[in-house]
Amino acid sequence: MNPVNLLTENGVAKPVRKVIVNRTRSDVVLKLNSVKTKSVYILRPKDNSVKTPNVRPNLNKYWDSIKFKHPDFPEDEFEFMHPTVRTTNCDAIILPFNNNPDLQKQVAIPVDKSILEMIPYYQSQLNNTVGWREMKESRNGIVLLTTPEEVSAKSVFSYIESLYSSNQSFISKENCLDILCLSKFWCDEFVAIQAESFIEKNMDEEIYKTIRKNGELQALLEEVLDKFTASLFKQAADSKSKFTILQIQKRNKTIVNTMLTDLKLTEEEETKQSRNFMHSEYDFWKTQQHKPKFEKPAEINVDDPKQ
Repeated sequence: MNPVNLLTENGVAKPVRKVIVNRTRSDVVLKLNSVKTKSVYILRPKDNSVKTPNVRPNLNKYWDSIKFKHPDFPEDEFEFMHPTVRTTNCDAIILPFNNNPDLQKQVAIPVDKSILEMIPYYQSQLNNTVGWREMKESRNGIVLLTTPEEVSAKSVFSYIESLYSSNQSFISKENCLDILCLSKFWCDEFVAIQAESFIEKNMDEEIYKTIRKNGELQALLEEVLDKFTASLFKQAADSKSKFTILQIQKRNKTIVNTMLTDLKLTEEEETKQSRNFMHSEYDFWKTQQHKPKFEKPAEINVDDPKQ
């Protein structure tokens, strides 16, 4: 028999009480005909097969060669977030607001102007015949774009990434309010309707508090807030009604239990009185049974002076 690797523990063969053999694997079950042990051991042959890597070698190197690079945007100053695999030919850069430039790099999102034109706000701004003061040119024709301060860079990236994908499920509880603000800023009603619908269906305490603290969000979501508030009052009224019903049921149950208790006491009293009456009747009957019988008096002789 070919040499095999015996499963051991600290150099000592480990017996297995119950063995399940899977015939699809190259497992060998060997029973040792030993008088002392008669244990079952699992033996596996050596695995000399070469494992194939799951990722192609140098894949990241070749992907990196088609990423956006520009001398005006050195990597030691900018943190690039690429919305698609190939961004080397992107002619616009979105620079989300950086609320802490001293401690973190400026996020830069390379994007194609032709893709941005799907958004109504940029459809007119990126027209070469119109000069918008919100836009400024960098070297080599790279257009710089900014976003509102209240919208995080991660939310901006998710928004732009959705433009390069058919998967439009990028709205979540974490970014739904940012996406709504950004879609309103960019006049993108397609995304704004989706964001508002998502907020209405997934409203929770955290989202509600965030909206109440922001005047702009209150104005944007006034109708959603009214519906949510109405539903809260309805739930409170239903809960109050249920509580009242439970209270009535509890009170009625108490009354019924009291009545049953009184009735039980009454029955006990009647039983006791009946028992006492029977005892008294029995005692009377018993006294009558032991009473001496009546004897006829002797006749009186009137002539007898002694009588």
